[in-house]
Amino acid sequence: MWIPDPSQASEFSIDPRETANEDGMRISDWTTDVQSIRDFLSSRLP
Repeated sequence: MWIPDPSQASEFSIDPRETANEDGMRISDWTTDVQSIRDFLSSRLP
């Protein structure tokens, strides 16, 4: 099992979140609740 080394936390960086694609079109964001995802998936499974 891999365990992260806390001494290297400052070396980890996250790039700024992109809000547009390469064509300049805005990337849409959406949120939903977990139950809606479960309902959707269960409706698609045999």
